Amino acid sequence: MGDASTSEVKDVRPLVYVTGFGPFPSHDVNASQLAVEGLMNTDLESELGVKLVTEIVKVEYDYVQKIVPQRWKDLQPKLTVHVGVSGLAETLTLEQLAHNTGYNRQDNCGCFPHKGLCVPDGDEVIQSGIRMDLISSAINKNNKLKLPCAKSTDPGR
Repeated sequence: MGDASTSEVKDVRPLVYVTGFGPFPSHDVNASQLAVEGLMNTDLESELGVKLVTEIVKVEYDYVQKIVPQRWKDLQPKLTVHVGVSGLAETLTLEQLAHNTGYNRQDNCGCFPHKGLCVPDGDEVIQSGIRMDLISSAINKNNKLKLPCAKSTDPGR
């Protein structure tokens, strides 16, 4: 009989890491949290042949700066999707890029990011290599979804 470590089967499916955010002032119920929690009630893993890891992230600058990069390192996901919420959005909006500057709102702990930076010493802009225009076009053409979708290059803060 072999020991337990040799009998474990390694999951070789690509890992997809999806985060939503918890509530914060002006969003008592965060739609991103509900959307991410809802993923676990789907057959997405089997439909796509992936391992889905979801997490609801605290709306705290220090927490995000510490935890999210550590998750990227530990999980080494094939794809990461950070789901956000906007009171202005009228469609599913796929962000092509993210800005590092201009963060001037308090988090849930009453803290502000140092010098308005999301990530100290980070790049000014992070651009996704994924063609969000192609994905939004495919979503818009899918008659089953009936979900308007658009690419954005102005993610806000």
